[in-house]
Amino acid sequence: MSKVIGVDIGYGRTKVYDGERRDNFASAVSSQVAAEATFESHLQPFFVHDRAYIAGEDAQIHARTVEDTRNESFLCSGGWFALLAHALRGAGYDPDCEGAVIAIGLPPGMCGPDRYRQVLRTVKETSVLDRSSGMAYRFARTRVIIIPQGVGIYYYYHMTSPEAADQKVAIADIGHQTLDFVFVSQGRYVEHARETRPAGVGREYDHLMQLAQAMPGRGPLTRAEIVSGIADGTLFDENHGNYVKGAEEHLVGYARNIFSIIESYVASLPAKPDVIIAGGGGARLLFALKSKPGYRLSIAAEAELANAIGYWHYATMLAG
Repeated sequence: MSKVIGVDIGYGRTKVYDGERRDNFASAVSSQVAAEATFESHLQPFFVHDRAYIAGEDAQIHARTVEDTRNESFLCSGGWFALLAHALRGAGYDPDCEGAVIAIGLPPGMCGPDRYRQVLRTVKETSVLDRSSGMAYRFARTRVIIIPQGVGIYYYYHMTSPEAADQKVAIADIGHQTLDFVFVSQGRYVEHARETRPAGVGREYDHLMQLAQAMPGRGPLTRAEIVSGIADGTLFDENHGNYVKGAEEHLVGYARNIFSIIESYVASLPAKPDVIIAGGGGARLLFALKSKPGYRLSIAAEAELANAIGYWHYATMLAG
C-alpha cells in the first residue's frame, strides 16, 4: 500500500499519523538560528528558500524567539514548510516514493476554493532541504490533499461509525487558539456552515498556570503538568501535589461557555445535526458536559489527534 500521512498543523501543536505512528509536537518554529551548529548542539535545521529553520522541540529550547503561527501570513511561509517537513521526517516520508499521499489540514476560514488552489500550488512548487539527512522534500510527485480542519474529526468518527455517511454531523474542533465548526451532511461538506470563534483552550491553560503560581508554598506547574493533571484528575485532588485551588471551578465555567457557543452554532445550521462530535486538544475540558438534553454530544476518543487520524483515513480511502 502507498505511504499515506495525515498532518494537522495547529496554532499550538502539530499532530501526525501514518497508520502506525502517532506524533504530537509543539508548533514552534524559528529562523533565528545559526546555519552552522557550534559546540555539539546537534540542531537539525531545514532550509526553505535558502533560509534555515528549526522546528518542534529544537525551536522551543534553542530559539530566542519563535514565529507567530496565528497570523494568516504564516500559512505557506518558510516556517510553515519547516513544520511540515519536521512532521514528515518523523513519519518517514520519502519524496521519491511512487503513490505517496499527504493530507494536510487548513483552518476552515482559510480553506475556500481559491485559497485551496493557491496552497496546493505553493506546496507542489516548494522544496525543503533536511540538513540532517541531506534529503530534499519535494512534493511534485506526491499526491497532496488539502482538508479543512475539523473535517478530519468527521472522518475519525467515520472510521468506527459507518452510519456517519447517512448522518448530519456537526464538528466542534477546540484548538489552542480557536474553536472551529464544520458541518457535514450525508458525507458532504457544507461550505457556508464553517465558523471560527476565538475560544481556544490555550489561554485557559495559561490561567491555570497563573492559579498554580499564586498558591503559597508551591512551585509553578508547566503546561504539560496542567494537561496531565486534568487528564488524571490530580489537578482537582486536594491531597495531590498537582492540586490547583479553583481549577475545577474555572474549567467548568470554560466548558459551560464552550457548550453555549456550540448551542448557538447548532441553532444557526440549515438542519438539525444527528450528532455533534467534539475534538481537538480542548475537548478534554468538556468532561463535565458529556451528556446534555436535546441532542447527542460525543467527544472523540483521541481528541487531540482526531484530525490527523481522520485525514489519514480519508486519504487512505482515496488512495484505494
